Amino acid sequence: MGNRHLEEISPSEVCTAEKADCKSVDIPEDKVTDEDFTYLFEATNALFGHTNKEDIYEFIAVSLHKFLNDCIVIVNSYDEATDTLHVRAITGMGTYTDKVICMLGRHPIDVSVTMNNDSRIGLTGEKLKKVAGGIYELTTGSIPRIVCSSVESVLNISSTYAIGITWREQIIGSVAILVRNEIKASSIIEAFVHYSAIALK
Repeated sequence: MGNRHLEEISPSEVCTAEKADCKSVDIPEDKVTDEDFTYLFEATNALFGHTNKEDIYEFIAVSLHKFLNDCIVIVNSYDEATDTLHVRAITGMGTYTDKVICMLGRHPIDVSVTMNNDSRIGLTGEKLKKVAGGIYELTTGSIPRIVCSSVESVLNISSTYAIGITWREQIIGSVAILVRNEIKASSIIEAFVHYSAIALK
């Protein structure tokens, strides 16, 4: 596990990445407050206190949910051998969990998604992307569109975002964020996910 501290990362290293050419949409740079930077500093320090990967996946989900509040956060690992994303942690479902399980026919934690070219491109570059096709695109069509739309309606989801967890330009996982309002401080989210990749390695 890496041990680079927050103060060693320059703002340009944290906030810049090569633009990906894919269905997903780039997010305009937004306002970042002192409170946002405090969150990043504290969450990153706590992140490196975990050594077990399952604990790290859970911490990523809980931390991002705490930062964004009214959202659902899903953290996935990536299996290169099968080119598949596997859900490792999810938070924010609350009282809707049983209803979503009924709609999907399984618990969301049991969902696996086979990557396609669009999703692979979208998860490179360490940039948070808005997923235009919502949950249906996020799951690469593995869940019927009508089911995805119904889940979004039940959960009152307005927008879906995703970012790859990458290490040396290789995908090792991803984070999906389903929001009911607009996303905030995308550069802070990107920085935290960057540190998460270091922690997972």
